[in-house]
Amino acid sequence: MKKSKRGQGKPKKSARSAELPPRGDEKRFVLEKLLGYGGMCEVYEALDLQRLSWNDRSPRVALKRLLPKFVGNNQAKLALAQEYFTLRNLSHEGVVRAYDLHEEEWGLCYSMEILEGATLYQKQARMHGGFGRQGIDIADKVFASLAYLHGHGIIHGDMKPANIFLAAQNRVVLFDFSVSQMEARPGRASSGITQGLRNILKIQAYSARHASPERIASGEPSLADDIFSACCTLFECIEGAHPFNNRTAQEAMEQRIAPAGPVVLSRRQWRALIQGLSFDPDKRPDAVWLRSAFSSGSGLFTRLLSPF
Repeated sequence: MKKSKRGQGKPKKSARSAELPPRGDEKRFVLEKLLGYGGMCEVYEALDLQRLSWNDRSPRVALKRLLPKFVGNNQAKLALAQEYFTLRNLSHEGVVRAYDLHEEEWGLCYSMEILEGATLYQKQARMHGGFGRQGIDIADKVFASLAYLHGHGIIHGDMKPANIFLAAQNRVVLFDFSVSQMEARPGRASSGITQGLRNILKIQAYSARHASPERIASGEPSLADDIFSACCTLFECIEGAHPFNNRTAQEAMEQRIAPAGPVVLSRRQWRALIQGLSFDPDKRPDAVWLRSAFSSGSGLFTRLLSPF
């Protein structure tokens, strides 16, 4: 090595200078297994070679990328980037952790934590009936996460069993923010553009079985719609049946279908869910109030996290 121009001899090496990972155009990710896909994106389990080169004990990540038909679509890129920017500053155990946005040879993507376990939908498909009292703890955690999101002005936009993950260490995690939006507030920019992008891209924006009547009518997500969808999902989880006999909220409202009486829920919890399922969005409570009705859980859902 050449001498320093200041005459100090050889410049000092940092403790890790000889251990720097390779740089340049080397491949960053190895896609290993398809975990799921939707209208615009697919999610893979991937080996992060940069993490591996640094001897990271957890070098695998979940990688969300655009489907091949959207790779060159600038509007699709913007929609995926906005999803990442929604998640990147959130820090809550009940919300999936996003790591970084990447531009790879096969298109735009972002990396996030990889979760071990199963979705609520997958668990329900393997059960006969509801989760019973174990579902009360799940409801507690879901409402806590929703209260955190809503407190930051974020609308999830697609609350349903397939977007709730029962993970290791008793975590219940909300993920798939592909149709999320930022609520318009004074002094804060709204991400209404996101919904416009998804309308142009013709992406399915909600689960009709769990959406509120106003969401079905207008297609616009809202905090109140999140509440309705969460209550519908958790009623099904706990009681083992859809509150409106698998009818949409609009059909239930027109046919005057009411949920059957509780089997497992306490009177307070039952009233809370029924209020959350009100067809009038102005009569629905917020997530903080709903969580208070379910916060006496005691980790009873742990047994559900066994391999399936």
